[in-house]
Amino acid sequence: MKDMETDRRDLEDRAPALFEPDILLASQVVGAQHEDTPERRLLAAVLERALLDAQGRVSPGKPDDMRDALAWFASEDEGVLSFHWVAGRLGIDPDWIRRKLAERRRLPLAA
Repeated sequence: MKDMETDRRDLEDRAPALFEPDILLASQVVGAQHEDTPERRLLAAVLERALLDAQGRVSPGKPDDMRDALAWFASEDEGVLSFHWVAGRLGIDPDWIRRKLAERRRLPLAA
């Protein structure tokens, strides 16, 4: 009887580990590293709008919006509210975003 009790306790001690994921997703890491604040949400909205503009999805009749967005993504400026600055604050690799945007557009990123 004692052995069954010991086995049951061992199983109870190990049970939480049975349900832990084998891998950690990038979204879990980003969420853990950065607190969700109004400022982060604002920067994410800026980036989202720029991505939509760069793909011509928000204002198809306004090619200036697309050119401006593409120029923003292509810029190497690191000043406040530059693409590099926004990506850095969001913990996103700017080169990765550029590659993904270029893949979607299937065109060079330069404006």
